[in-house]
Order: sequence, then structure tokens, then C-alpha cells
Amino acid sequence: MEWKPDKHAGAPVYQQITKRLEQQIVSGELPPGASLPPERVLARRYGVNRGTVSAAYEELRAMGLLQSWQGSGTWVSRHLWGVRQMPNWYKYTNGGAFLPAYPLAKRIQEACLDEGIINLAKAELHSSMIPSLSAEKLGGLQHMNLELGYAQPKGDPALREVLVAHLAENYGIEASSEEILVTSGGQQALHLISQCLLNPGDAIAMEGPSYSYSLPLFSSAGLRLYRLPQDEKGIITEAVSALHREQRIRMVFVNPTYHNPTGIVMSEARRAQLLAVCQEQRIPLVEDDAYGALTLAGQPRPPKPIKAIDQSGNVLYVNSLSKTIAPGLRIGWLVGQNHTGMEMGEFHGIFAHHRFYRILTSYYLALLLW
Repeated sequence: MEWKPDKHAGAPVYQQITKRLEQQIVSGELPPGASLPPERVLARRYGVNRGTVSAAYEELRAMGLLQSWQGSGTWVSRHLWGVRQMPNWYKYTNGGAFLPAYPLAKRIQEACLDEGIINLAKAELHSSMIPSLSAEKLGGLQHMNLELGYAQPKGDPALREVLVAHLAENYGIEASSEEILVTSGGQQALHLISQCLLNPGDAIAMEGPSYSYSLPLFSSAGLRLYRLPQDEKGIITEAVSALHREQRIRMVFVNPTYHNPTGIVMSEARRAQLLAVCQEQRIPLVEDDAYGALTLAGQPRPPKPIKAIDQSGNVLYVNSLSKTIAPGLRIGWLVGQNHTGMEMGEFHGIFAHHRFYRILTSYYLALLLW
């Protein structure tokens, strides 16, 4: 039986139609680019007047879900990328800031629990390939000076000093320990960026296709996600400027080395071009380098990270041990503003922001309660 609005319900009829079409778009029943019936046709189908359907279409256009051109009809926005474009404000005001996971992403995650399915999207070693620690090896940890009280919000100072040397030696990134924030993996670093530096409704851009586990994270934060095209050398940088003019992009997320899922390694020249475009447009660039250390023996090393050539503090650099040692360690790091060209006091304003500390405190509390 075909759905029709309930004219005796408490909600206005146009809102019922809006919600119905929104659900069809979110579930994928109406994919990007799908044509919708003319207003008079849908009004006849639902048994309502044309103005009611017009109000519903206008609401969906305001949410970024529909597009219309005079004389060309109405269709689902082609910019939608399998995720929800705008936050559901009803859920924001009644259930917190995070939206439910996109249904398709949820189905993929459930399917990956099947032992007969190999999940290539996770890009991690099988558990049988990760060395385990015996009781004898664990006994050696008793000599470590482990602090069990409240940790420093930026992470253990000794670990951050080790990361300073590691980044300089292996990646050519010059950073002080004060410019490093230790996180529970790369995904938490991306989560902190989306929560502390962006707001629901902000537009961000990243390569298409992209890492499937990042898409629901950004979608749940209420961010509008736009795809940047790639070729064999990486992101086509002209697309960044064009998209910024159209959508006022607030941030660009990039995975330039062994991109997941394509495996593309962005060329050195393209990295410099991308950085220059973002600097010119004053768009922060987030570099996810989780796979940068996976070069096989005998193979040429990839170009240095974009962060290594950043002289203006435009790049936030994310890395972790999840893809090189073991995801269960839950150790990642976020490198902020290089001190070159900026006073350290100005840099401290990034990680000293009260939202960073408030959200980090909530994580520590969750770990204590777990």
C-alpha cells in the first residue's frame, strides 16, 4: 500500500511529506541525482494541494537534500555522497549532537562481523599476524614509570618527546612536543577536529572515494561532505578552488600516501600544489598519514608528508600505530601548528581551546567508568 500523509495527525502534512522524502534519501531509496515528480503530480498522489508539496520541497532544498532548476524539475542533490548532508535539528535538540549512523554504513559494519567476510576497508593486519605478549614479557613492564592519576591532556610528555624525534627522522616534520596531541588512534584525532574546530552544517571536502569509516564520523557530526576528484597523481587541485567558491569549504581532509581505498600516492608536485591552493584560500588542510609507513622493502619511499613542507601552519597532521603495529594499542597523534612563522603563544591557542579540553576530559571519564 502506497504511503500517504495522515491529515489527522498532530504534525503538519508538509512536515510529514518532508520526513518521508528525507527518509527515502537517507536510506538510499532515492539516490543522488534521482528525479522527483513535479509538485502537482505528487500532490495528486498524496491527495493534498500543490502548496503543501511545494513547502515540503522547499524545506528539503534548504537542508541541501534537493536541487531544482526552473524548467528542469527537482532531483536529489548530486553532491550527496552516500551520507546525510545536514543535521537533523529535531534530533539535535532532543537527543544530543550526534546523529544516528547512516543506515548503509550500519549494514556494512554488521556484515563485517561475519567471519566469512574479509574487510579490506579497515586496512589492518589480521590478528594472527600481530605478536602477542606473554606473561614473562608483561612482567617486564613493572619497571616502567606508569602514571595512574590524571594524565596531561596533551598526552604523556615522554611519549611526545619520542614522537618529536620519530617525526623528524622518518617524516621530515619539525615539531615541538607542545605541538603534539596524543590521541586514542587516528579516528579520535579526526573526531576531535570535527568537534572542536567545526560546527554542524559546515562544508568539508575529501577525496572520492574515501575511507568508509570516516564518512559516518563526519556525517554524524552534522558536516556537509563534498567529494574531490582524483587522478593517478592524487587530488585534482583545481577542484578545491571551484568547490570553495561554490560551497565555502571550511576544511579539506586528505590521505595522500597509499590512499584508502585506491592506493594512490599523491605526487610531490601535487602535494605542493594542494598546499598552495589551501594556503591561498585560507582553508585548513588535515593530512591523514596512517599508511605512510607501509612501504615494502625495496620499493621507493613516497614523498614527504605535506606537513613537512608546510611553512605557514596550514596543515593538521594525523598519524597512529594502528596500521603499522596493532590497532588495539589505541595510540595516535595530532600535530598542530609548526612554530615557523608563528609565535608559540598563538599556536597554543589551538590545543588550549576549551572545547578540546572539555571533550578530552569526557574521554578520560569514559575510560574510568568503562
